[in-house]
Parts: sequence; C-alpha cells; structure tokens
Amino acid sequence: MSYQTTRKVLLGLATMGLIACSSTASETKHLSAPSTLATSIYTPQVSNVQQSDIKITLEKIMSDPDWIGRQPEQPYWADDSGAIFFSQKREGAVVRDRFKIDLGQNAGGDKTAPEKVALSQLQHHDYAGRVFNQDRSQSAWISNGDVFVKHLSDGKVRQLTKGVSGIYQLQFLLDGSLSYLSGDNFYAIDLTSGLVSLLGSWKFADKPTAVKEPKDYVAEEQQKLIKYVQVQRQNAKDRFEQREAWQDAAGKAKALYLKKGFRTVQAVLSPNGNQVILMAREDKKTRISTDIMPHYIQEDGRIAAIDARRRVADAKPLKHELWLLDLKQAETHKLSFETLPGYNEDVLAKVKAENAKAQGKEYETNRLPRDIHLQMNWEAGAQEILWNNDGSQVAIMLEAWDNKDRWLTTVDFDEKALVTQHRLHDDAWVNYRFNAYGWLNGSDTLYYLSEESGYAN
Repeated sequence: MSYQTTRKVLLGLATMGLIACSSTASETKHLSAPSTLATSIYTPQVSNVQQSDIKITLEKIMSDPDWIGRQPEQPYWADDSGAIFFSQKREGAVVRDRFKIDLGQNAGGDKTAPEKVALSQLQHHDYAGRVFNQDRSQSAWISNGDVFVKHLSDGKVRQLTKGVSGIYQLQFLLDGSLSYLSGDNFYAIDLTSGLVSLLGSWKFADKPTAVKEPKDYVAEEQQKLIKYVQVQRQNAKDRFEQREAWQDAAGKAKALYLKKGFRTVQAVLSPNGNQVILMAREDKKTRISTDIMPHYIQEDGRIAAIDARRRVADAKPLKHELWLLDLKQAETHKLSFETLPGYNEDVLAKVKAENAKAQGKEYETNRLPRDIHLQMNWEAGAQEILWNNDGSQVAIMLEAWDNKDRWLTTVDFDEKALVTQHRLHDDAWVNYRFNAYGWLNGSDTLYYLSEESGYAN
C-alpha cells in the first residue's frame, strides 16, 4: 500500500471549517434552519429580577456575575436524540447543576421548565465526551473518574469501574474491547467477561538484564576466578530467564524501553491495538523559582507568591521526540524529523543578515535542525495524532518552535518514516487557522484545509 495518501476534502466540511476559522464578518456564512423544521425555545430558570431593578455600580460590576445571567452551558444530545442536557450555574454558588430537556414532552412549544438531573443518576447521563464503537451500537464515557458503557439498542448502562483513579482516553478497539490509558500503560476491557488486559507499556529507562557486564579489569578477574561469584551470576540468569519465559507463556505484553530522562507528552493507540504513536520530551522543569506572581487577597491578610507560567522572554525551546511503538513485535522505532521539508531551514536568516550588515559583519546561514514539537491544538475536540478507523494509517500534526512552520504528516510503516502531506509556512507566524483535518469515512484518504483556497484537492 502506498503511504503517499490521496488528499481530498468534502466541500461541506471545508465550508464549515472556513466558518469556524473566520475572523471577519465578511467571511462568515450563516446557515438557516429548513422551514419545515419545528423549533422551540426553552428558557432556563432565572432569578425573578427585572432589569430595571438593577442599578449598575462599580460594586455591582465587580460582584459575582449572577446578575448578568446564568445561561445554559455545554449542551449535548441524549443518545436517542430525544432529549438535550446542559449545565447551569447555581444561583449564589460556583457549582453547576445538570438539566435535561425532554423533547418528546415539550414538543409543540410547551415551555415546561427543564428537569434537574439528580446526583444519583448523573453519572448515567454525564456522557458529553462519550466514544462509540465501530457500528455505533455502544458508547462509553468517564464520569467522576468511573467508566460506563451503554448498549444503545436497549439503553442499558453498565458500570465497569468504581473508584479506580488515573483512567484516560477511552477507545473502542476493532475486536469490541474498550481500551484506556493509565500512566504509561494501555489496557483493554473485555466487555463480555470483564477481563482487564495489559496491551502494552513503556518505560523511560535502561532495559533490565540478568547480570551486568564487568566494568573494569578487577571485576572481570573477580568473575573469572571466584567460583562463588560465577554461581551467583548463573543463578541470577536462570531466575531472569524463567520470569521472561513465564511472561511469554502467559501471553503477557512486554514492556518497551525508551531513552532515559524523558517523559510522555501524548500517546495514542491504534484501533487494532497493535501500535502506539508516542510523543516524548525531556523530563525537566519548565519553570524556575522566580516564575511567580503576587496574590494579594488571602485569608490571613498576607500577600502570597503563587506559581505562574514562565515569561515569554525566558521560555526555552521545546523539542519533542516521536516514536512508533509496535506492541505485537515489542519493538520501538524513532520517527526522525529530518524528512520534513525545511526541518533545518534558517527561517530568520534574512533578518539576521540585515542585523549583521548594520554592524559591519557578514551572517553565515545556520543549517542546524530546528526545534520541532507536537502542535497542541486548543480547540475542543481537536486531535494532534489521529488514526483512521482500521489502524492502517495515522496523521500527526507538528509545529516548529519558532512558529514559522506547521507540518501535517503520515507514517510510512514499512520505512518507519514520516511522510509530509502538507506544509504550512508563514514568514511571520503560523497561527491556528487551516489546521482542521481528518480521515474521510475512516478510509486511508486524508482531508485537510489549505491556506490557498480553503480546501485541498
């Protein structure tokens, strides 16, 4: 199979992407509902205060914003599309309550107030971030740290965990199991038996061995001449080999070992459960002790120094390493950035040359590799690493630290190399426009938005 994937886009998606990315009124397109579609307006409960009763003062402006309004937040559809859920700030408090609008009950314009969801039932309806299996017959979500799965045919909800912490990234696999990430480990839950299996794990450490090789001449002679040392080393080898053989016989996944001194930035499992795309960075502090801000209002009347992000001028270049983990073969492959066009381009050469000329000097072009990292999309639902439905292809979005380039790439699994599908370059600054992309109908056809025309051919 060729990994130089065909790039296509649906006109409708491109239009939606342009609307989302637009920053000017002239570029925005407004879509109206069909005239045959019945619509209703539902008004949440609000305090019974007339606008004319509110006197606008500085104290009022700086007070709790209940007086401005407690509008519905984070709405989402019920699984059967027969209801809408939303959150609303509780009057006089910072907490939010969940409400349900039953569309069947309110059909025809009845303005019955939305019903508050009881806390005892909230986890069964708290599925705004749910995921679906391949045929969309099941959904799963995490609520209050617990995992739930729902059979959409009969609406039955099953709780899979209770009080188990550190579960993230729910994903249905092709075999019907439900996977999740916990620490640097991917697990799968068999929804029939309830068995939890380790799919794969990785450690940023040296691979363990039964015994260590002698580090100098004295140690080498010690191991060569003393029988007791030889016996102890052989015993250690026997125990190590037995543990390895036992793990293999039980069919347990082997841990993979990566470069010491690094940590995981993001890891995404393929839908077939065989591979992981892993982005890692050096495990070092990103802040220093002086990255603080004064906080004046404290219970004890004193000023507190609270942690703050590093100042822009003090920020250090961010560089990631990209890895392909083969869980079935227990192999690791580093995906080099050197295949990216412009990976070592001196993007500030023109400015530096002008500065050098003004000082009577001559600037020599720098061809050192640029610092490149995973582009972290801030939009809700955006993914920087995205597999297609069958796990045969993956797309990864990368960005240069200097903000002059963004690359949309795929992976050639035969060559273990990145393949650039699109490079977005700007001499000034690459922002977060034209970054929407995805797999067309779960196939190996990649679509994305282009800065030239708003869509790619």
